[in-house]
Amino acid sequence: MPATFLGDLLGRRNKLERTNPGKPNFSDGSSKTSVSVALHMLESLGIEREAKLAKDESTGRLFERLVRDDIKSSLNQSRPNVDWQVRDDASGLAQFAQYSHLGVLESLVADDETNTLAMALGQDYEVKPDVTVALPGDGPNPFLHATVSCKFTIRSDRAQNVRTESAVLTRHRKGRMPHVMAVTAEPLPTRIASLAQGTGDLDAVYHVALDSLYEAVAAESSKKQIESLDLLIGSGRLLDYDSMLATIAL
Repeated sequence: MPATFLGDLLGRRNKLERTNPGKPNFSDGSSKTSVSVALHMLESLGIEREAKLAKDESTGRLFERLVRDDIKSSLNQSRPNVDWQVRDDASGLAQFAQYSHLGVLESLVADDETNTLAMALGQDYEVKPDVTVALPGDGPNPFLHATVSCKFTIRSDRAQNVRTESAVLTRHRKGRMPHVMAVTAEPLPTRIASLAQGTGDLDAVYHVALDSLYEAVAAESSKKQIESLDLLIGSGRLLDYDSMLATIAL
């Protein structure tokens, strides 16, 4: 099943925009295949709207907000007796029980006027996941249950950012590893593969409209794109959005 919020997220770019007017807002306007796959997806989803954003809100920020609200609604329905804490304020890892020691480390680095600690330790631990799902912990800090990186579209630099975030979550935890996930609307399987292929970095990557993506790729793209998508789905590295909600609720 596609994400329920797609009607508020996907659409065509404003015809008056300077860049790629009239093309799907989740396509790469410079890629014919990206545009054709995205157009096919819009048609199969029955989305004809022109994409509009509130003032001072980017598409990426809208995506984060919609994912946050949908996760919160889904968890409250499936497990209403649990005190879920779903946030998208990107306030860092030190607020969570498994990573509270990073707050101490940050203070030590900040107080070191010689910058010796900063040079020795680096600052790779200062990651701020897009959406976090936490549960009450035994102490004052909530327990980080899951992180969701929201990548409306995927470019190579964005894929690397997600992998770096996952490495930090793994390397610096004290306690059980949270679920580490990514969700996207990217229409090109080879770009999704830059994030999803391989094992260990992420639990999985989830697509907001996987069935529509598969139909569109089969109809509009090359053998390379089709093979890439088959590999990702067959290996369990790319999953439907609904299964992400089910996994978080476990």
